Amino acid sequence: MQLSEKEIEIVAHETVATSFVIERFDVPEQLSSLMFRLDVSDHPIDIALIYDSQYNLRAELTGISSKKRFIISEDEMIASKGTKVGTIPEGEWLMALQIAGKPQDKHWACRYTIEGFRSDDII
Repeated sequence: MQLSEKEIEIVAHETVATSFVIERFDVPEQLSSLMFRLDVSDHPIDIALIYDSQYNLRAELTGISSKKRFIISEDEMIASKGTKVGTIPEGEWLMALQIAGKPQDKHWACRYTIEGFRSDDII
């Protein structure tokens, strides 16, 4: 089930050294995995952090350029490298993206999709 899909943009100012994007999304109950897809413009994401509804860090990924797919899961066989295995609590989760420096064309864009899966779904 799709939980969120959005295109976000940053227009950099001359004095900006680092830009942060913080996105919030709701996770319903009884999910066993979350799949994230990020499609980034020319300027990469230096760090992506995902926090669950209890403010536990669930993913820390660095150097995301172009397209990236990763899974946070209760099952360590499914979970991606850079994520923490554990239950998927319902509630508001947070995704923080850090874009260091100024985008070359002073414009940065990222499209993301977040999908939720129950234990009997095929990922």
